[in-house]
Amino acid sequence: MKRIVAVLLIIAFSLPLLMAATTSTAPTNKDADEMTSAEKEQFKLSFGYEPYGSSEFPDWLHKVRRAEVISLGATALTFPVINLVFGATNTKFSNDDTLDFLAKFGIAAGAGLVIALIDLIIGEVVDD
Repeated sequence: MKRIVAVLLIIAFSLPLLMAATTSTAPTNKDADEMTSAEKEQFKLSFGYEPYGSSEFPDWLHKVRRAEVISLGATALTFPVINLVFGATNTKFSNDDTLDFLAKFGIAAGAGLVIALIDLIIGEVVDD
């Protein structure tokens, strides 16, 4: 029974890839570097890709998305540093490991938000 389920899952997940490969209208004898920009655009459109227009989203939404990406990236980069600093000083916020992790992660998330806020302020000053 497990083998049948595994085979069905493999078929279900590989079928869309197979269908996309067979319905492609792009030339198959050219490498991506050899294609012209018009051919690349046609290749993208053959998969249903349509690039966003410049006026499709408001300007403030672009700024919110940029702040989101920067804050998440900064959180991922600052968490190991904060973990090393508190590990080197043997500082624990709680005897419970889960609460200790949450405290360190909260500090890293706060640092990420501060970095995103600084980027937003610098972006507003430079744009003016």
